[in-house]
Amino acid sequence: MNLSGKQPVGQPESLSVAERSATFAAAMNLSARQIEETPRPFEEWEDGPFGHLTALSIPQPHAAGGFKFAANGHLFDSLLSVKVYCDSLAGVSGSGQEQDPIVADLVASGSLRYSGRHGESVVEPGQVCIRDTKASWQFSCAPGTRIRVVPAASWA
Repeated sequence: MNLSGKQPVGQPESLSVAERSATFAAAMNLSARQIEETPRPFEEWEDGPFGHLTALSIPQPHAAGGFKFAANGHLFDSLLSVKVYCDSLAGVSGSGQEQDPIVADLVASGSLRYSGRHGESVVEPGQVCIRDTKASWQFSCAPGTRIRVVPAASWA
């Protein structure tokens, strides 16, 4: 039930935790040749937990090891908590939706660069970037980047 006490149309009065949450895993391992031959390698992400990531590209498509991505996490209602390993990736994060959360990106290795209308941030190992995902941010990450993304509200 929402805070106003009124039930949104089309939704049951209460949902079990299992109905409101999901555990997920995603993996991708592309060779340089597969990167060249696959016009939209991230198409399957458009309707999942990474749907807020758009304009995705692989800035280093000819890297000797290709491109690797692995993620596992938990989606509870609209809150996403995820551990990510990623090779060189760039795109836009944030969809401008009112319900988009404020998140904390904790970088364990590699680096993460964000730029938007409020400036630019480079997040390196051991650092945390807290950002409002309502605003769209361009991002890029270095090969071998490990990140933990958690809702910033969980830090309160």
